Amino acid sequence: MTNVVSRVLRNPFGVAPAVVLLSLASFFNDVASELLLKGALPLYLVGVLGAPMAMVGLIDGLAEAIATFLQLGSGYWSDRIGRRRPFVIAGYVLSNVVKPLLYFTGMWWHVLVIRVVDRVGKGFRVAPRDALIADVTPPESRGRAFGLHHAMDPAGAMVSLLIGAAVIFFAQEDHASLTKATFQKLILVIIVPGLLTVLLAVAVKEPRRHVTLAHPKFSLRGVRSLGTPFLRFVAITGLFTLGNSTDSFIILRAASLGTSLPMLFVWLAAFNLMSVLFSVPAGRLSDRLGRKRFLALGWVIYGLVYAGFGFATKPVHIFLLLLCYGVYYGITESVSKALIADLVTPESRGTAFGLVSVVHGLFILPAGVIAGWMWGAFSPAAPFLFGGVLALLSALALVTVSTARKVPTLKVNHEQNNAVS
Repeated sequence: MTNVVSRVLRNPFGVAPAVVLLSLASFFNDVASELLLKGALPLYLVGVLGAPMAMVGLIDGLAEAIATFLQLGSGYWSDRIGRRRPFVIAGYVLSNVVKPLLYFTGMWWHVLVIRVVDRVGKGFRVAPRDALIADVTPPESRGRAFGLHHAMDPAGAMVSLLIGAAVIFFAQEDHASLTKATFQKLILVIIVPGLLTVLLAVAVKEPRRHVTLAHPKFSLRGVRSLGTPFLRFVAITGLFTLGNSTDSFIILRAASLGTSLPMLFVWLAAFNLMSVLFSVPAGRLSDRLGRKRFLALGWVIYGLVYAGFGFATKPVHIFLLLLCYGVYYGITESVSKALIADLVTPESRGTAFGLVSVVHGLFILPAGVIAGWMWGAFSPAAPFLFGGVLALLSALALVTVSTARKVPTLKVNHEQNNAVS
């Protein structure tokens, strides 16, 4: 029976069953998250709770920064104890227990607390989950595996946003702003997919390890041991992140140009559809043609799109730019994770994913604050132009700075590791 299930789960994607289950968990988690966090929440903060623009950037930046710092700890400990699955389960449980509490919020700081706790859950799970995907996938299929996993994120977001558009359309007559009652209805929608997320995470069975890996205590020397090429990549990622402010500003930019809420949610769904369409092909092509050129291409697209958001004057401009923005997401998310796995040894993968997240966290908080300040002090176009310039500089650095490294791989029998409970 197990063999039959394994064969079914392996097709048609050609990846380990654990990758399929984790991908499905990500799908339902995004169904339970995206319509709130990237769709409704910034509108709720500004329109209902009266939070200033700088506070929107602070809330998102602080929440993401905390999550990324925690990823270093969870990734490192998953390396040290040789287990990833407990961190994945705990992270999904925490996030999907706390998000429904947004139903009871009445002040902006309530949202801040819940967002932080939700991102703590993300901090627990992301680095160990990515390391687990790499553990069960041979190097020549890594781009495909991360491509599938990433594709399920925007697929879930797309479903979530279409549901959100329908709820808003039928729940209120005025489609120009979001009411508290409608926001609460959206929260009720996320409970079932949140439960399915947890059940799928529990169903993943971690592979049996055929080698015992000694893992040193975390230290500066341990970070250096990850290698100069990897650390160069981390530094370039930090530069890019400084201009990669929260997507909440895109939502608010679209609303400021007169986009109705149901239409905005449909457009965000189209953005996620583009990400789905490009994730797996980009990952598979990176397996054959190399990772860096695809990642640099994605950053160039980001730079041009962000500059476009700054110059947009009509809602249709936002729609077209969102489609291109989805291409950026589809190209970069899976390829960057596969590149990280390529640059370090298997026993350091969790730590490496966590370190990249920490650098992201160090820069994402000032990125959000800077963007909110530039919006108010200069114009809504300013943060987008700033992000576009930094993205283009990061792409130039990525293609000119050497990150080449040949990493020895452990001979682990992936076929025997591809098991599910």
